[in-house]
Amino acid sequence: MARKTPVEESIERLAEEKIYEKVYEEVASGVKREGLWFKALSESDGEETKAKALYVKLRVRSLIDELIVTEEIQQNTHEIEQTQYKETARYNKKMQRAASGQSIRDGILTGIALLFFLFAVILLVSAFSEKMSVLGYLAVFFGGVGLLFWPWKK
Repeated sequence: MARKTPVEESIERLAEEKIYEKVYEEVASGVKREGLWFKALSESDGEETKAKALYVKLRVRSLIDELIVTEEIQQNTHEIEQTQYKETARYNKKMQRAASGQSIRDGILTGIALLFFLFAVILLVSAFSEKMSVLGYLAVFFGGVGLLFWPWKK
């Protein structure tokens, strides 16, 4: 573990002073944690003066523990939120890529369908000008194939 700088040590002492002040205010107003008080009494063999001093130490430690746990919970919550944000962003990006890929596919299919339709129109014009029914059937066939390639929206 890295050694603390003088500034870090000073901050820690000032924070501890504030915690002792909070415990003093609790004790002065008659508020106490019954579980900690009972522990202090049991560890001081029932001597109330020793129990009071031990209670203060236990309560200070309890407040420090609460701060540590609260900070850890906040840190974990923040990390979870960051992970969820990143996953959502990744999902959205993936969906955008899929949508753009779909539009490219639709464009290609539309082009193929239009080529078949164009070929069908050319065959129809030829069939009417030449009076050949086979060309008419081929035009209908190519028109149908064009419809198969048309990118229908669902």
